[in-house]
Amino acid sequence: MPAFVDKSLLIKRIFQGVGAKLITAPRRFGKSTNLDMLRSFLSIPVDKYGDRTNQSYNESYKIFKKLKIYNDKKFFYKNYRMYPVIYIDLKADYPITRYEDVIEILGDKIHDSFSEHKYLIYSKKLNNEEKERCRQWCCEESFLKMSPREIKIGLKQLSKFLYKHFNNTKVFILIDEYDSIIMRALFKIDVKELENIVELVIGQISMLCKSNKYVERAVITGVSYIAGVGLSGLNNVKVYTFLYNHPFVEFYGFSETEVKNLFENPIIHLKNDTIRKAREWYNGYTSTKGRRIFNPFSILNFLQDGTISNYWIESGYIDRLTVLFKHPFIKKIIEKLLNRKNVSIDFHHRIELEDIINLRS
Repeated sequence: MPAFVDKSLLIKRIFQGVGAKLITAPRRFGKSTNLDMLRSFLSIPVDKYGDRTNQSYNESYKIFKKLKIYNDKKFFYKNYRMYPVIYIDLKADYPITRYEDVIEILGDKIHDSFSEHKYLIYSKKLNNEEKERCRQWCCEESFLKMSPREIKIGLKQLSKFLYKHFNNTKVFILIDEYDSIIMRALFKIDVKELENIVELVIGQISMLCKSNKYVERAVITGVSYIAGVGLSGLNNVKVYTFLYNHPFVEFYGFSETEVKNLFENPIIHLKNDTIRKAREWYNGYTSTKGRRIFNPFSILNFLQDGTISNYWIESGYIDRLTVLFKHPFIKKIIEKLLNRKNVSIDFHHRIELEDIINLRS
């Protein structure tokens, strides 16, 4: 499809301000795509033994050279493919009904992260004990025996090993869907077990990001910001909430100008009447400063063949909303909206774990 939106300046923006950033946005608003871009730009290319290769100037390099990020060549060559990267996707693909489910998921995720850096088993910079720990995490059998404590410190250990292997080069941390496990568990288990799950998941992230001398920067993404569960206590993690006035608003979703350029692209051949209907249907969200933000997934799917449809809803079942819709207070609001009545809502950009527990009851 001949349509492209350049979000590469996000890379430069990440290097500004505090070292650890939590950025929230709804699903299908480019969170994972942006992390993939950061990963491609930052990661040191290595062979199976962990030695740097000459692949820095491959197809990825040719693409980045055409993007806005290349305009600042000093920044580009200082940072392009210069960092060891830990990438972990904490998305839970199935409902969580017990604490042991989370232990299993986190163990799998850390196993995947270590396996991506399997060359550490042969590293000349690590001692025998450290290499054995890497072997255990990479082994299909031994990682299943890891204790909750070992799981909690697993990623921090990986950051230390990468730091040593790459001659004291600090590590970039990229964490996607940080809140997915918690959200999957919200309405499935009792309160005490939920609190234990939150402590485990957030504790792992805290262990990795808080005062970790091996970490250069961290980018954490999720759908929501749940205050009071650990991340809020980290003085080096800054929260950037969706649609609020902050430096990352333009990188999560399409701007009005970007949508206009896509719709009016002569290569795509959209009729004026189709464009008008699409603007009405996908009319976007408005930030606190009045900036319009559009859902990329819906826009790009519409551009495929010019068919207007509920692409975002059709892309996944939102089980948590079906539970919330049964709440008497929310049902009453929806009924008013369906009857074309105005509704006034006090909007809070963060929720407390206690709020969720009260909603369950």
